[in-house]
Amino acid sequence: MPDFNLQNPEWDAQLSGPPFSSRVMRLGARAGAKELGVSLYEIDPGGAVSPYHQHHGNEELLIVVTGSPRLRTPEGIRRLQPGDVVAFPRGPQGAHRVSNPGPEATRVLLFSTMNFP
Repeated sequence: MPDFNLQNPEWDAQLSGPPFSSRVMRLGARAGAKELGVSLYEIDPGGAVSPYHQHHGNEELLIVVTGSPRLRTPEGIRRLQPGDVVAFPRGPQGAHRVSNPGPEATRVLLFSTMNFP
């Protein structure tokens, strides 16, 4: 039985200061997953999960838990809502950046295959 809960996160790391003001809880590792990464991010207003990037070996899936984060992809920039689900394939077509223009913190789940090139 896991000893953690999404509603009461115990953060594994904190990224402080713009542009990456956020916290992360590594759910996959805590649950014992070996080939699937799952992380809960809480992004402060003005913060982001990471810079705009792509993965060569991994596919990712984003689920918005709370708030209205901004998503940048090769197709442009859009706002997401709670419950939105977005997939990021490997390579340039899956490039992305998840940020929070504010005014409240937002939470997202990121799922990832754990393939290391």
